[in-house]
Amino acid sequence: TNTASIIFSNNGASQTANLSRTNEGWYKSGTWYSSQPAGKDELSTGSETPETIMLTQNYPNPFNPSTSIRFYMPATGDVKLTVYDVLGHEVRTLTNGTLSDGWHTFTFDATGLTSGVYFYRLESENFQSIKKMTLMK
Repeated sequence: TNTASIIFSNNGASQTANLSRTNEGWYKSGTWYSSQPAGKDELSTGSETPETIMLTQNYPNPFNPSTSIRFYMPATGDVKLTVYDVLGHEVRTLTNGTLSDGWHTFTFDATGLTSGVYFYRLESENFQSIKKMTLMK
């Protein structure tokens, strides 16, 4: 677990808090988010549907031997979800084609791969996001 000290501003009065987080994420208004919606200025805490493509952190992470990668498509479109090793070599393409709007979940099975850090990248016409995951055997 990594620990970070973050200073918050409350109308000019500083507040300090120690936060622990095991994965990367975004913090706003007292809430952690696994990813930042592209092009959206305000993060919401409600249950409404995202307005942009959103790639979430894989779960579980670390994983062995498989993990789920989830993302949201606001409209039907072409997307590619690819896994890379730490050297940037393509390990596997999980999807490459047209998907409908809504949430999509793909399973990455790393059976036969060595322990270590891997990256997954989601690409579409005007969007790209890369996240890190760890395979522990």
